[in-house]
Amino acid sequence: MKALIDFSLFQYKCIKSNKGSEIFTYKTDENSVKKINQELFDFLKQISETNTILKTLFNKKNDHEVKSLEKRNLIIDIFKDFGYKDEFIDQKIGNASIYQTKTKSERRLFFILENKEITKKEKIIIIKPLFLDINHVIYNNPRFQKIFNTCLICWKTKCTNEKVAD
Repeated sequence: MKALIDFSLFQYKCIKSNKGSEIFTYKTDENSVKKINQELFDFLKQISETNTILKTLFNKKNDHEVKSLEKRNLIIDIFKDFGYKDEFIDQKIGNASIYQTKTKSERRLFFILENKEITKKEKIIIIKPLFLDINHVIYNNPRFQKIFNTCLICWKTKCTNEKVAD
């Protein structure tokens, strides 16, 4: 089975979104910022080069479908905070299953999958990343230290184009 990575839904913008006691942001500590992009692209390269894509996507302890309605709603809510309306989300994500996979360390990539049959013998899996949860907001873990001093997107301590959503 071949893989295609479709970035049309991937959200990678400066953002600060208050989610109760949590804040979804692409800001983190300065040392992590230097590693996260490389980790993401290494991960994407790994899944695009393998013949066992599903095994690669779901081979770690924290790789799974998001089954909790509360977590799914939080993911959709964060996606809305990037500026998308309900109609767009209904059309592009709809009732599709949302999955998470660990890219490295505590970072999680949320995505949806589509299976397409090209011919009777050839199938393709389309991986549609939604966003990275670099600060472990969706599955909050109190042991994960949250330091928001440098933005992964613009590499600044104060984003000039940060979208603030609550």
